[in-house]
Amino acid sequence: MTIVPMTKLKVIAPQDARRPLLKDLTGFGCVEIGSSADRLAEEEWAGLAEKFFSPPEADGKLAALASAKELLDRYAPVKSGLFNPRRQITEKEWQDAAVVDGACETAAAVNYLGK
Repeated sequence: MTIVPMTKLKVIAPQDARRPLLKDLTGFGCVEIGSSADRLAEEEWAGLAEKFFSPPEADGKLAALASAKELLDRYAPVKSGLFNPRRQITEKEWQDAAVVDGACETAAAVNYLGK
């Protein structure tokens, strides 16, 4: 077996994804995990970390969307087959505020009707 030079891998992930991600990375046996909590205070990391830590209003939107999905799954389940393709979206669509606001309005309507 040859010896290869060590390189560093920096990963920032949401708190809820941390444990499964660390489990997978250590399971591969090709990385060594170390704590980098002190790095979040550095200027370089601060801006990057802001993208992953959700503001309180995002948690409320996510809860409303999850509740609406649960209601729809209960009262109007979608039949899923083995070969049903998933709708592909672009990164721009994923981060479009108008799309998010529209989804939240629809979720609010579904949740209102489901009461």
